[in-house]
Amino acid sequence: YAWSPATGLSSTTISNPVATVNAPTVYKVVVTDAIGCSDSNTVMLTPIPPPLVSAGADQGTCPGQPVQIGGAPTASAGSPPYTYVWSPATGLSSTTVPNPIASPTTTTSYVVAVTDIAGCVVRDTVVVTAYPPMTVNAGSPTNLCLGNNTVLGGVPTVVGGTGPYTYLWSPASGLSSPTSPNPVATPTVTTNYQLIVVDQTGCRDTATVL
Repeated sequence: YAWSPATGLSSTTISNPVATVNAPTVYKVVVTDAIGCSDSNTVMLTPIPPPLVSAGADQGTCPGQPVQIGGAPTASAGSPPYTYVWSPATGLSSTTVPNPIASPTTTTSYVVAVTDIAGCVVRDTVVVTAYPPMTVNAGSPTNLCLGNNTVLGGVPTVVGGTGPYTYLWSPASGLSSPTSPNPVATPTVTTNYQLIVVDQTGCRDTATVL
């Protein structure tokens, strides 16, 4: 067997070489038998552009706050229509749509495999970081005589999450500081104080105390 041109061929002297082409190429094979008789034939290979695939940017998710993954779009170019397979399936709303909703409980690398109608397969990966949960303690309900005060918040006020934290108490009336984890409260009327805590990742939790 004599194949030509040799460009992109795994071998030029076997019956079925593997061809890797980056441009349209016509290959010719000349076959000669043991007594010297020969014949030839040609085949044209046309490369098909693969799809462009994006699993989206890496992102984080707070407990109870799912995120959407995949690109905008997840697949383009190539030869549509496309099929999608995401893995692992853990925490995904669907494994066969371009932009599933992800709710992982641990940090997870999701891989999307996109296949176009020509059979070309391209993969991409996105990492979804699961931020640790946090619990906020605004303190215990307290009865006060008018003019007396009490310290709000817990010991500690926040457990879990990722510090540092920001604190916001409301209403601010009667408080020594609405941004302290343990402000002194001197209310003149019965008051239900709400505390919102935001951690370094942007996750938040709330609690109230009467």
